[in-house]
Amino acid sequence: MELATDQWDQGLDNDAGLHWGPEGAQPGVEEEGERMQPYRAAAEGVHDMLKKAGNTAMAVRNFVAGIFRRWATYLPFASAVESLRFWLKQKEIQAWMDSIAESYHQEMGKARLAGASRDEQEEIANRHHFDQKWAEDELQKQYHSYYVHAANRLRIPVPPFQDNGGAWMESSIGHGWYLTPEVMEALRAEIRAERKARRDEWLAWIPLLALVVSIISALTALVVVWKN
Repeated sequence: MELATDQWDQGLDNDAGLHWGPEGAQPGVEEEGERMQPYRAAAEGVHDMLKKAGNTAMAVRNFVAGIFRRWATYLPFASAVESLRFWLKQKEIQAWMDSIAESYHQEMGKARLAGASRDEQEEIANRHHFDQKWAEDELQKQYHSYYVHAANRLRIPVPPFQDNGGAWMESSIGHGWYLTPEVMEALRAEIRAERKARRDEWLAWIPLLALVVSIISALTALVVVWKN
């Protein structure tokens, strides 16, 4: 019995003599962590590099977009997209107005064939007249929005809003306000003149650009001939 107790005490002493590291970690785990440390550092470096590259790319993108937005109004054909959108919207409203007129003629023809009373025919006429006025008001709204926006882009002053007289008039069917036809026509003339002036400025650079391209092409051809 005493021999077994001595062996147990000796085993405990041997276990107490093992080295488990400063924090009780096994040597194999500590060595594995030391071997992985360079890889972790490399991975963190790649992550930081990609993050910086992404931030740089975003900054460059915002810078280029800002320049394009700032100088797009000075390009000769910068308003082509807006003009196309405005033209398509015009066609859509015009088709709406044509459908209203066609629907009126069909409904009125059927009512007359059916012997409708005068009051019924007037009700049909008033209803379609209201729809037609609504479509015309929508078309007026599109004209106003397009030309006022174009004037603001070209730095052309728009008459200030006045609810009593002046250059503005209230919609007869909605709750909006629009420029009067006379003021709108004058604003359109100013927009056309400003666009023509800016287009002429760009066209004046075409001969110089053509000369530069010709010189570059000639120099390129000379270099090719000299190398051969």
